[in-house]
Amino acid sequence: MNFKELIDCEISERDKYISRVFGVFSEKIAEIYFKSGYSEYESLGRPTLYKINDKKGYTLDFTLKNRKTSEFYICEMKCELQYENCKYLELSKSNQIKHHEDNKKAFQYFLDIPQNASNYRVEIKSTKEEIKPAGIILLWGKISNDKNAIDAVKTNYKITEILSLEDMINTMVEKNYDKYFDFVKERIEWSKYLFDNLLR
Repeated sequence: MNFKELIDCEISERDKYISRVFGVFSEKIAEIYFKSGYSEYESLGRPTLYKINDKKGYTLDFTLKNRKTSEFYICEMKCELQYENCKYLELSKSNQIKHHEDNKKAFQYFLDIPQNASNYRVEIKSTKEEIKPAGIILLWGKISNDKNAIDAVKTNYKITEILSLEDMINTMVEKNYDKYFDFVKERIEWSKYLFDNLLR
């Protein structure tokens, strides 16, 4: 699949609809991938970040553990397919990340981890286990094939790795991963159930 073919930004209402529907379950697709054997990372649940001596925490998307090194990473997912006429569909430059920083404390904490890890306490929300992250991982819907451009984004924000949801989907399709296909088929059935009832 190719997000640029799915969302071509020519039929605005359709693209907005597809983007919003996909947003309901896109995070679950990533979770399925992280639980598969195709991912070098294992998802352990959502991480909550606290500034030292601050009781209020901010919960992000994934706590990832590298299957080979056992290092922990904080992962945040951004998958805005149609927003602002597809401006953030494909990641290729740092200013696409900048708009998430403004007035979004959780994402500010996320980006601050590589520079100031000692200022934070991080725990897995479901187990309350405290971890020491080795870095941060950004998960975007689609990323540019220009390696130099992506490396520049990683360097600018000190991001350990930038992953692509599109690549995850394509891997699971190519491998005929049953858990992914079962998930999608279930969503098809749910959608059909809804629309069938709208016509009764």
